[in-house]
Amino acid sequence: TVDEALSLEETINAMRRAAKQGDDSKIPMIAAVLQSPANSSGDVEIELRIAAVQALRALVPAFPAAWPGWQAVRGLLQSVSLEDTEEELRLAAIQALKEVSRRDARDEALFVARGILEDRKGSRELRLAAGALLQAIAGPSDFEVARVALLALDERYSCSLRTHAAHTLRSCAGPRGASPGLVLELARVAARSEWPEARCEAVNLVGQIEDFGGEGMIALAAALEDKHDEVSQAAVRAIASLWPPEPGQASQQALQALLLVLAQPERAELRCEVLLVLPRLVGRGISEAAAAVGVALADSDVSVSNAAAQALRKMSLRGDRALQDILLQHISPPDPELC
Repeated sequence: TVDEALSLEETINAMRRAAKQGDDSKIPMIAAVLQSPANSSGDVEIELRIAAVQALRALVPAFPAAWPGWQAVRGLLQSVSLEDTEEELRLAAIQALKEVSRRDARDEALFVARGILEDRKGSRELRLAAGALLQAIAGPSDFEVARVALLALDERYSCSLRTHAAHTLRSCAGPRGASPGLVLELARVAARSEWPEARCEAVNLVGQIEDFGGEGMIALAAALEDKHDEVSQAAVRAIASLWPPEPGQASQQALQALLLVLAQPERAELRCEVLLVLPRLVGRGISEAAAAVGVALADSDVSVSNAAAQALRKMSLRGDRALQDILLQHISPPDPELC
């Protein structure tokens, strides 16, 4: 009816005035609006409930941490974020929870994000909001948040959600090498996710948070065999970023995996990627690596043979007889009758 519509509009205006003026006396009314089930249809009813959430979002930061109603407000925002039937209202509540999460609302925010991300049938908008919520509460060594962020990372269709997850995981990891458990979880994603986009992001993260020469290099070596070029090429770059000043067991395994790539007759772009980083990893002087690069000089793909020539130039030392022998094999005519 007209009277009901006017009453709803008056209530909306009252809540907006309360938010603007910092009037906490209206909080019981605001809470009552959100706690009661929707009993009328139409845009005005939805607008009323959204106005209630926005009023809480504006009012809460104005009060001290010891404010008695703080716990009830956190619980109310959590309930609306997860249980309300109107997605627009849920999104507004998630945004409000995100903005007040730094005021001891971390547990409620984490509970909401986990609930949404575990529901694979949830809308893209809700999942994206949950990813942003996780990023807002992430902190060093917070592995509870990191475990939920792994759910968001293993996502195919939303690049933005994976980006939120990556930022969250970097924040949770702390200094390089401080989170071996998280590196292990990322290695699992890199090996087992059915989505190449997720595997690629996991590989990149291992390269960013693992310690130099760490065991994560072994997982990266395995990722070189991934059938998707974006994943295997990311693994090459990640191995290079983790290369230690002094070789260790993990780096030697990674080097052997890189040399095996050069021996493969296909995937020219991947071999070029290996040839680009190899001189930085092994330095100058003849070695098993230089011998493998020498073989690549005869590759049928001109981009690979050119990359091999550039790599050998960077790896060679003047007067290196072993390297000269490799080069002579490629300039000598294969048929004596042609001499």
